[in-house]
Amino acid sequence: MAGGRILVVDDDNALRASITRILEEEGYTVETAPDGATALQIVEEDPPDAILLDVMMPGMNGRQFLRELRRAKHTPKIPVVVMTALQGLSDRALEYGADDLVEKPFDVDELLNKVALALFRSGEYDTITDRPPLPRRNPASTAAPPARAPARTGVILLIDDDTQSLARLDAELGAHGYTVVSLSRPTADLARLARVLEPRAIAIALRGTGKQALAALRTLRGEPALSTVPALVFADARDAIDPHRAELDELGARAVSPPSALVAQLST
Repeated sequence: MAGGRILVVDDDNALRASITRILEEEGYTVETAPDGATALQIVEEDPPDAILLDVMMPGMNGRQFLRELRRAKHTPKIPVVVMTALQGLSDRALEYGADDLVEKPFDVDELLNKVALALFRSGEYDTITDRPPLPRRNPASTAAPPARAPARTGVILLIDDDTQSLARLDAELGAHGYTVVSLSRPTADLARLARVLEPRAIAIALRGTGKQALAALRTLRGEPALSTVPALVFADARDAIDPHRAELDELGARAVSPPSALVAQLST
């Protein structure tokens, strides 16, 4: 699957079709249910990676569905994004057991951003450490973004397919006060996830031929919101980086070797 499997639960046929089209265009696999009872059956048979849930539905409504979902011990902890036209429902939705909320009529980018975060929480991205709480923001907001965090604070997006190295760097950066979001591979939603996280810096391991790291970096640099975020590409040895220095310079990335030098580089 390119982006994970999403269950959309809403009694509005037209809205289900619209959301399905939006998600499928982003590479997600989508299943739908017109009510909570049908959704529970789908979850029991084949749990999705995340759920988009309407609150006001006939029969088993969204609140009742959430209660039953959280009671079911044999199902995994599936992240749920509640969709509602009711203003001010955010706190109540979280009390019901939802992970996030999007208000109708929803902004498409906001919906997709929250789906990406829900998939991150579900483990679709194979993180290897306990995930910290993720920052929430309204992409539709016209307010100026907050100032970037000072040194040794803020979110670091860390990508390394060597799980031992990833765990070691995650722990080291965390010990220096950073909030680390660790991925063991670039994902289909990498750019969207990075935009939502608003990282202080992005650190990518260069291994093997370097193609995967460079492709991920090009994807991130292709997003205007990420074009100036500090990027560090690290390798165990300098000679692994040397063949790629021209492209790294072109993409505005700093080369770091050995990986243990990341903390010092982030502080400069």
